[in-house]
Amino acid sequence: IVRLLHPGEDFDADGIPSADELVAGTDATDSNSVFVVVNQQGMTSELPRVIDVTTAPGRHYSIQFTDSLEPPAIWYPFGNTNLGFGSWYETNLLPAT
Repeated sequence: IVRLLHPGEDFDADGIPSADELVAGTDATDSNSVFVVVNQQGMTSELPRVIDVTTAPGRHYSIQFTDSLEPPAIWYPFGNTNLGFGSWYETNLLPAT
């Protein structure tokens, strides 16, 4: 049996629309299959800052950051991974701008 999911539908009720799950590489029919931050270490003044996320093998992910959410917010690349589990490390305390 094949179930066709509507892109805006959240079939597994995990709060993520099916189309977004396709992009993230998660299973839109499994509420335990989610792209989330699983660990964060380091405060604003501590180094290194570490962000761990679950990822899907064969997928390429990017985390971006901004120094301010005030318009116009400028986003900078923080890290990339295509592994089954991603860790990003920040070692710079200076603002990006």
